[in-house]
Order: sequence, then C-alpha cells, then structure tokens
Amino acid sequence: MKVIIWGCRGSITTPGKDTLRYGGNSTCLEIRPREGRVVIVDAGSGIRLLGKKLMKDTSINDLCIILTHAHWDHLSGFPFFVPAYLDRYEINIYGGPKAQKSLKKYFSKQMDLPFFPVDFNVMKANFKFGYKCLNSGTIGLIEFIPVPLSHPNG
Repeated sequence: MKVIIWGCRGSITTPGKDTLRYGGNSTCLEIRPREGRVVIVDAGSGIRLLGKKLMKDTSINDLCIILTHAHWDHLSGFPFFVPAYLDRYEINIYGGPKAQKSLKKYFSKQMDLPFFPVDFNVMKANFKFGYKCLNSGTIGLIEFIPVPLSHPNG
C-alpha cells in the first residue's frame, strides 16, 4: 500500500517556502492499495495537485473519495479537481452515517453562485453519492472504521 499526503493543514492553507517540508495544503490523502484502486481521503486544497497527477495516468478512471466530515477545509479543493469535469471518471463518494442524505449537497452547494463561478452540473464525471460507512466499510482491500472525535460538530 502506498499513501501520499497531498495536504495536512487545518482551516487555512499555507503554501510557501515555510511549509515545503510538511506541505501547506488542507487535508487530502491518496491511498493506493496493491490492487491499484485510488482512494482519496478528503477533498481539501491538496486534491487539486492530486488531480493533476491522476490526469497523467490514463489507466485510472475509478476513484473513491471518503469524506471524513464536511468542514470547509475538507471540501474546498473539490471545485478545482479536474478529473471531476471529465466523463471518463467514475467517482464514488463515501461518508459517515450522519452524512448520507447530505453528501451530494456538501460537494455541490459550495459551487452555487455567488460562491463559485462554475456550477456543479458542469462536472461530467459519473458520481455515485451515498456510499455509507455505518460501523465499518471496505473499498477493495482497505477497511475503514468511522470513529467519533472530539472535534467541532463531531
């Protein structure tokens, strides 16, 4: 398994020379199990650079995004994720039990006017929302288990 951290910052991105070693983008992880499927954890500003990398590999067309929670720093990069605009990608969105009815809204509402100039409907990827992880879930060989945290809004 290979894990790349594309972003690990909290609420405010801080790219620049002072954050070259640990990164300045907000939360986004790329997980590649041996089976080759791409699993993305969160869609903070780091997902933009991950999208550029994925575009170079034409063999990848099935992506999974696990949203840990819907705070802005975990979603803000999604409108800049180029694979979402291309019809060759299938993007499965996973979330915790409290988010099942809201997953699509979390991703699409941030792109409504006046917040963003491009509507979510411009994205041509085949999205599947609502994959849930109640007590645990699996994506290929990866098992993930949601746990409550001491974090604002749970």
